[in-house]
Amino acid sequence: MMLFLFILAVPLGPGGGVLSAAESSLISVEEAMSQFVSGGLAYKEGDYDRAIKEYEEILKGGRESGTLYYNLGNSYFRKKDYGRAILNYERARRLIPRDSDLNFNYYYALAQAGADRRRGELNFFRKMMASHVLFYTLDEMILISAGLSFLIAVVHLASLYLRGSRRIRRSILGALSVFLIFYLFGSVVKMESRRNSAVAVANSEAKFEPRDEATTYFSVKAGTKIKILKTQEAWAKIRREDGKMGWVPQKVFEYI
Repeated sequence: MMLFLFILAVPLGPGGGVLSAAESSLISVEEAMSQFVSGGLAYKEGDYDRAIKEYEEILKGGRESGTLYYNLGNSYFRKKDYGRAILNYERARRLIPRDSDLNFNYYYALAQAGADRRRGELNFFRKMMASHVLFYTLDEMILISAGLSFLIAVVHLASLYLRGSRRIRRSILGALSVFLIFYLFGSVVKMESRRNSAVAVANSEAKFEPRDEATTYFSVKAGTKIKILKTQEAWAKIRREDGKMGWVPQKVFEYI
């Protein structure tokens, strides 16, 4: 299913950094909307290459939205380019993480690609934190943290002038503080998870060393989410979600 709600925002660069004005020449809202509609019509007509071109022109023009990435991912999916479909679904999930159509297509694309999503063992707290982090956007978590900080300040100031049970005041402040810590920690985890995250857009082999003739350690399928640890010339050292590390050519992946 395609989405046609189009929300414009300042684009993110590799690793989640905001592009500067020098790095991105911002096109007008009217031009972006026109290209977005044109891309949607091309998709309906089955011209997925033209749809991709229209959507990517909007991104090059300095505009982005979760819906735009979602539609771009759908266009790549129709071409059976599962690696780039999953890449754009990942980008969309950062902006509209609770969209049911997006999440359905994302997991369906992962299944079609056979992408490796194995993770190390997670204890209860880490599972809870992972679910917590995935549910919100980073902006939402920061806003909630700011709101909780404001409430704590208000309650603390009110307690200086109003009479009442000290135990109740401490309970309220304690509960608000726990929630604040939870959301602040979640924000840090989310920012860290974004840093140097990438998706393999083609099948490859991870080597023990950054050389073509080096021994293969494990395979990397298109759509697999990886962390870029460091780069060396045309190679990059990656870590898969299950903790395995190896070297792949840089052309194999794109930053989320």
